[in-house]
Amino acid sequence: MKYLLDTNTCVYLLNGNEILKRKVKEIGVYSLSISNCVLAELYFGAYNSKRFEENLGRIDLFKKIFPFYLIVMNRLDSLERLKRI
Repeated sequence: MKYLLDTNTCVYLLNGNEILKRKVKEIGVYSLSISNCVLAELYFGAYNSKRFEENLGRIDLFKKIFPFYLIVMNRLDSLERLKRI
């Protein structure tokens, strides 16, 4: 089975949540992926953080581990909503 991770789950993983790390080991990293929308939210958060360079590096490593899927948005306001988070 494949799982598509949401942004909150990715943030917990990036912050080293032990429970999620064990679950990833149990499920297997190849069963997990992220979407381009989640990736955009992670970058948005990183660029608006005090340690943005460190966080960008963590996201780059994260992208190497988890494949990501392109999700086409039919409405332009979807990106506008991301900016307001």
